[in-house]
Amino acid sequence: MTDTYNQNQTQFIVEEPLLEKPVVVQPPPEQKEEIKPSRFSKWKWLLVGGVATLLIIALIIVLRLSPTMDDPEEEETSSNGIPSVLSPLEQRLEIAKQNLEQANPTTQDLPFPPLDLKLRIDDAR
Repeated sequence: MTDTYNQNQTQFIVEEPLLEKPVVVQPPPEQKEEIKPSRFSKWKWLLVGGVATLLIIALIIVLRLSPTMDDPEEEETSSNGIPSVLSPLEQRLEIAKQNLEQANPTTQDLPFPPLDLKLRIDDAR
């Protein structure tokens, strides 16, 4: 067993020089057929794509600006001068909505309370 084991670890078992085998480079085969140009050239495809993009953008703008009828009943009640009678639950809901709008901290102009900078956590009284 010691005869087959090589103690020289820098020497590989199958040593073969890498550059001795010549690399044969074959030229690509010549094309005998001529490539036919496409029906549309590059600038025509860009023009078609640009026109299609503009049509899509115009369609989106028209759909956004067109008047939509989301809730026709809402328009009728708002145009009517007679207020509708609310149930007690609806009255409480309206009052809660008004209180919530009034209590919005982003709309209040109250100043921040003064800070006591002399207060310390480690003070023992």
